[in-house]
Amino acid sequence: MNIRKWFSTTVVLLLFIAATFGFEIDEVIPCRVIKPERKGRPRNIFIKPNVCCGLKPFNSKTHICCLGKVLSKESYKCCLDGTFVPIESICLCHPASMWVVKQIEKLTSMEAQLGNLAINCLEIIGNLHQTIVRLQEDVEFMDRRAQDLYQKLIKLIGGKDIVDPLEVEHIVKLVLFLNENEESIQSAKKSVSYLTRMDSHQPQRLKLRSLRHAIQWSRKLKVLITQEIQVSLEDQKDIKKTQDIVMEREHILKMVSLKNIVLTRYNDHLNNAKTVLAIIDSDIKLTIHLQSLLDGVLTLVTQMEQTFQEENKVISAKVTAQQDAAFTPDHIGLPNLKELELWLNRTMKLGQMLKAEQVPTMEVYLGQSCNFTSWDGFLQRIETRIPMVMKDVEELKNLNQDSPKISIRVRDGFFKQLLDSKQSSKSNDSGSSTSD
Repeated sequence: MNIRKWFSTTVVLLLFIAATFGFEIDEVIPCRVIKPERKGRPRNIFIKPNVCCGLKPFNSKTHICCLGKVLSKESYKCCLDGTFVPIESICLCHPASMWVVKQIEKLTSMEAQLGNLAINCLEIIGNLHQTIVRLQEDVEFMDRRAQDLYQKLIKLIGGKDIVDPLEVEHIVKLVLFLNENEESIQSAKKSVSYLTRMDSHQPQRLKLRSLRHAIQWSRKLKVLITQEIQVSLEDQKDIKKTQDIVMEREHILKMVSLKNIVLTRYNDHLNNAKTVLAIIDSDIKLTIHLQSLLDGVLTLVTQMEQTFQEENKVISAKVTAQQDAAFTPDHIGLPNLKELELWLNRTMKLGQMLKAEQVPTMEVYLGQSCNFTSWDGFLQRIETRIPMVMKDVEELKNLNQDSPKISIRVRDGFFKQLLDSKQSSKSNDSGSSTSD
């Protein structure tokens, strides 16, 4: 399995690339919002989880994910029908080797898809990280420029004396108001010029008179504010210089505010991308973990199938010898009809089970059949997340500074899907207990 070997190294590659961008995937386990159970384990011992088993975080070196249940590798063995047994026991139900091979191939294909998506997601994270760093540098540069202008303003107001920050703030507000007042005057002048060119009638004359009156008051107010600013300055001739410094600083502060808004958006995008990558990484590790589980099952069921085939050959040879002896002249060695009937029944059941890709076990002889719907459902939940991840990655690629915060499908689907399955399993358990 060269493909499996190659994609098993994908996790190491992802961790290396992620570390390059200063992001440790292992620290962002998507299911860690729900605390792991620590029953039977001292509180002072904590093993860092690295994979999600449903909604339960666990460490794949010490524990096993058994279709949503976390079990200790030292104590339990997981059965593919959803049950588990002590480590020294054997599962009562096993699938056929062909079924196991198909499941391994399916997991390998899922691992390959997730690996490619993880690489794309890391590229997105790298681009977002570079954009954020560039924006942070711009904000820091503009902050320093605004601080330099503030220091110049302090010197214009107090020279070498210590200046009260409230006084500086008051001067800044006066200059800003003066600038707004000047803009209002210019706007009123344009309106007056427009109205004078039109045919004069009573409403327009009233409006024109009102505008001229407002302009006169604005000019008087401008003179008063200018005088108040000049009084506060060390040199009254620096009024124009003071206005320029204040307006330049105000422009820079507005730019900083806009940059910070964009920076917040990009940080939201980066957090979303990290969430998507964390879910992808957890699913990759889970598929590798499940493949390891299936490798052990494949070895066991292959041995079981060989044993059944050898047993079948022995019984077949014995029955054939009895049939041959039944037709001898002296009728020596009549066939044992009960043993023949048992052999025929077992052979028919063996054929049916192998056709259904199941290995007959003790349950076959007890009149029971194996059921692997729990495995299919658990695998289906991982499979369903892949198209969600594809859409999220595609949307993350197309983000820009104007893009609002997006909703991550795979994150919402991850928890909703698993919570729904958890609630359905609880309802099934309660239903079965009621029926009992």
